[in-house]
Amino acid sequence: NTVASFCRTAPGQARELILDLAKYLRRNLDSRDLIPLVDELEQIRSYLAIEQARFGDRIRADIVAGADVESCPVPPLLIQPLVENSVRHGILNRPEGGLVRVGAVREGECLRVTVEDDGVGMDDAIRDDILGPAPVDCSIGGIGARNCNQRLVQLYGLDYALVIVSRPEQGTRISFRIPLSAPA
Repeated sequence: NTVASFCRTAPGQARELILDLAKYLRRNLDSRDLIPLVDELEQIRSYLAIEQARFGDRIRADIVAGADVESCPVPPLLIQPLVENSVRHGILNRPEGGLVRVGAVREGECLRVTVEDDGVGMDDAIRDDILGPAPVDCSIGGIGARNCNQRLVQLYGLDYALVIVSRPEQGTRISFRIPLSAPA
């Protein structure tokens, strides 16, 4: 719908959105077990470009990852759902919108990834539901972040589960580590 609305009013922007959508869908179909971090970050940029076209200045983003981590292997579609949750459940629930930050740094033999927003935050029940072993009530926390957490735990063990720090009306910070030497 966003692309269709731009076809008449901003054809150049519609073309760019179609390219972003194509990149986004192509990466969703990627069946590799691990991909370079740079590919996952490109997926996030494509997603954000589409959402920024829809919501304009209400969505601001900052992605920071040094060249030293761009080739680090990560499971595909692990970070993007966390960014999507930040947008949909965090900043879009504020009338003025907000900022989503994605960061990736090397910490010893691990890659640390952080997704944070300055949105509406979440209460402890939602956090506990996301981090719980099985869905108690899918209507509380949804499935995106929960699936990410379960994938991390299944691939790397409990020491690599999501860490969620959130306060209502102050935003959310989700981080996790991925061992660089252990195969997934």
